[in-house]
Amino acid sequence: MLRKRSAVMCPRRAEASPDVLKMFPGPDRPRRDGTCPFCGSLTGEEFMRRVRAGDQLGPTDKAYKVYLEQPWGKFYFQHLGEDARREFVDLLNAGRLNLGYPGRFYVLPFFIGTPGL
Repeated sequence: MLRKRSAVMCPRRAEASPDVLKMFPGPDRPRRDGTCPFCGSLTGEEFMRRVRAGDQLGPTDKAYKVYLEQPWGKFYFQHLGEDARREFVDLLNAGRLNLGYPGRFYVLPFFIGTPGL
């Protein structure tokens, strides 16, 4: 049985120019491969499914983006809801994220505070 893919507005739309928004008015129904049609990111649900399964994350120097190595995909953290952000932080703190070289984030995701600041 196929699940109906609900339409949402991509959270990255806030950064888009008015011209881009006119060309792609939305709403943004996730593609069958679990990606957002507006920005190309994996959806938050697909990302967390892969994280839980142990897929390797490829750190970047961007606080808003990470790559998944196998199968390759990019993920913009704006696609994570509050509950998924908490779960992601819990997995990070428990050492249960499969982080690729160098085994840590170059820059922490924007929703993670830096202790002591």
